[in-house]
Amino acid sequence: MASALSLRDSVDVHSLIRHTLDPNLWVLCAGTVQSDECRRFEASKLLGLFVDLLAAYRFVVLDGPAINTHSESALFGSMMDRVLVVLHAGITRGPVVQAALAKLALVKPEGIELILNRRTFVIPQSLYRKL
Repeated sequence: MASALSLRDSVDVHSLIRHTLDPNLWVLCAGTVQSDECRRFEASKLLGLFVDLLAAYRFVVLDGPAINTHSESALFGSMMDRVLVVLHAGITRGPVVQAALAKLALVKPEGIELILNRRTFVIPQSLYRKL
C-alpha cells in the first residue's frame, strides 16, 4: 500500500525502498491496492517516478500484472526500454499470447521479448546433449 500512496500523495518514494540480503538489490513493493486504484494513476506522475528511480539506480525492473486483464500494464510497458512477457510453459495458450502482444504492439512496437517459464524436460539431459 505504501508505494501506491506515493503515486497519489507526495510521499518520498526513496523512503519506501527496502534493502535485500543482496547488497546490490533494492525493492519497492507495490503492497496492496484497493479496487481499481492503480488505474487512476496519472501517466505523468508514473513517468516522473520512473525517471527519478532511473537517476538513482542503474536498472529498474517493474513487475506488472497480466496485460490481458489489467490495461495499465500497456501504460507501464510504453514507458520501459524493454518489455519481457513471461509465459507459463504448458499453461499459457497461443491466443492469449497473441492478444497480449497485439496490445503491447500498439504502445511499444519494439523491445518486446518472450520468456518461457517453468519448462520441464521430459527427456533426460544426457539425451538432449546428443541432439
